[in-house]
Amino acid sequence: MSSPAADRAAILVVFRHGEKGREVLVMRRKEHDADPWSGQISFPGGHAHPADGSLLVTALREASEEVNLSRDTLAAEPTFVGERSPGNRLDLRVSVYVVNARDGIDLHLHPGPEASEIHWLPIDGLRPVTRRVTLPRRGFDLEVEGYDSGPLFIWGLTYRVLSDLLTKGKVGDG
Repeated sequence: MSSPAADRAAILVVFRHGEKGREVLVMRRKEHDADPWSGQISFPGGHAHPADGSLLVTALREASEEVNLSRDTLAAEPTFVGERSPGNRLDLRVSVYVVNARDGIDLHLHPGPEASEIHWLPIDGLRPVTRRVTLPRRGFDLEVEGYDSGPLFIWGLTYRVLSDLLTKGKVGDG
């Protein structure tokens, strides 16, 4: 396992069997000026702290802080599936961990201080679309590819990670 460093982060991608088939856990980040991803849909995750000891611990700590996900609600140890960097922070390496939630238990999820909403997104039928998004703090619009899921638009790093997982068939079925 890697040691956390200042330019490292980790996310936890959690799947479950839901009413509409396979679902993935996403959250909407709270809006505030200090967050370059303010208001966007993301997976639970964040920057590594020196006390974490590993990036897996970072992913689990962040999931606990952001959506109240506890380790005992997971079906297995999360699996490392690769690294990505956000388009606006190419120097930041984000480790991606994937895991299933245990079947048949209430996860008791609720938004923490950095999240405003939590959603289980059905993955069946997700198709990429192009949409214009506004980056108000930067003063411009972009046309980006993403997944449109009702009131949620998943784009950026979250879209790229989810797209990779869907393409490779790593959607927590195992």
